[in-house]
Amino acid sequence: MSGTTAYADVVVLLCADLGRRLELPALARWLRDALPGAEACVVPNLCARRAEFDGAVRRAGAPRLVLGLCSLPTDQAHFQARLRRAGLDPLAVEAVDLDSPAARIHAGPAATERAKVLLAGAVAKMAAFAGSRPEHLKPVLPRALSRRAVLTWSMLEYQVVPWVDAGRCRADHGCRLCVDGCPRRAMEAEGGEITLRKPDCTGCGICVTTCPHGAIEFPGTAPAQVGAQIAALLSAPASLWPRGIIFTCRGNSGLAAVASRGMTYPANWLPVEVACVTMVPPAWLFAPLAMNAAAVALLPCGDDCVAGRPEAVKGRVQYCREVLRLFGETDDRIRLLTEDARSLADALRDIPSSVRDGPEPASAALFAAASASRVLLQLAARYRAPSKMVISHAYSPFGLVRVGEACTVCGACADACPAGALRVVQDSRESALTFAPAACVACGQCLPMCPEPDTLDLRQVTDLGGLAAGPIDLKRTDHHRCEACGAPIAPEAMLRRITAMLGQDHAAAAAVITRYCMSCRGVGPPVS
Repeated sequence: MSGTTAYADVVVLLCADLGRRLELPALARWLRDALPGAEACVVPNLCARRAEFDGAVRRAGAPRLVLGLCSLPTDQAHFQARLRRAGLDPLAVEAVDLDSPAARIHAGPAATERAKVLLAGAVAKMAAFAGSRPEHLKPVLPRALSRRAVLTWSMLEYQVVPWVDAGRCRADHGCRLCVDGCPRRAMEAEGGEITLRKPDCTGCGICVTTCPHGAIEFPGTAPAQVGAQIAALLSAPASLWPRGIIFTCRGNSGLAAVASRGMTYPANWLPVEVACVTMVPPAWLFAPLAMNAAAVALLPCGDDCVAGRPEAVKGRVQYCREVLRLFGETDDRIRLLTEDARSLADALRDIPSSVRDGPEPASAALFAAASASRVLLQLAARYRAPSKMVISHAYSPFGLVRVGEACTVCGACADACPAGALRVVQDSRESALTFAPAACVACGQCLPMCPEPDTLDLRQVTDLGGLAAGPIDLKRTDHHRCEACGAPIAPEAMLRRITAMLGQDHAAAAAVITRYCMSCRGVGPPVS
């Protein structure tokens, strides 16, 4: 892990009861040494006694907390209320279960090594927490109310929902990718702005990874937090190696079911909880591998999935595995798991070796918006893949745009492109329609905007050479200049198309349009 990373705002509280399985003094020392600025304290009865918990939280005096607990709180409404009474934002607190049945199956020194890595990931995640606002919260009544919650009036649980930052959103330019991607139709575009209907939102997070501008904030599963957590999980200086990442849906009980049935899986598999694995794009599956993870797995939430798109998860995994095969790697580095305990234990039974032995520096920036091309190119370099490789797949996150001869460089497609992959570039002599393969998200919003039939073509293709090469010219044409003042009128190709559309019946009008700019029309010499 980077020695320059600051964790001064994060305090780790460890329940002393964990000492029955973990070497707590050594664990606390390791946290202080490995995470510059972080504090770690062992607290007696942190899990068992409410007064001890409340007092320890207040004494910590930090805006961000990581709690190493014997089990996770089951009454979220009451837990959140206690944190708020202690002056903390509940979203700035990360609870890590270090002694549940799922954690207990890793015995001996491996248990302490695993705890080190899990806590390092939680600390990094909290350090990357950018804060929250009221718009991020949706009050709901929990499915079951405890007597304590009723007696203390802690009856409302607050669920996290996304919030759109209008300053980064491109809805005013016609972008509606989040609207089209929302499985619950909870987002709508109106008047150049995106609004969220909280009652309809299930907090699946799909909109977060759909937005190419990073305009949607989602505390807890923000790309910066997920990236920081995984970077720490893979770079923490512990003996646990090789390491695999499991993306698991929030509340998924699959790993606990494995433990409750007396089965085990290697301690090297490290869970990363996200709102829903449907939000995990191919770039997030590739990024841990590019950071020297041995493997990546997805554990969906099954029939109760809030997004209800199992086919999308399966399609992305198939795409990623096909890329790995073309890279010359075995496709078991990316796995799709099921909740069934026996099948899950069998799928996690082994973990392949990493490309390089041991942890190495890792960058959370690989999880940022619009970083998919960087991730894939970095992974290709790690696996020494061929520099020229083309994959056509329905779940490719990249698109490939081509234009026909009829293109007039009018710019309608560029105006509609939400990711900025299509642009019209002009100088004093020419206009060019350019295409950046690394920016294209294959959304198709450009296609209906082209006024020329069968001219614009988009395919879901990953072109490794194109991603590395950068923007290319799709069509370049000279400017036609005004005969009166010399100013550019329009691209030659556009004027030729206008002349053809007007025909001989409107030849006089075509002559004016093609010979004079808008400022000089009507003041030039008579048209002969």
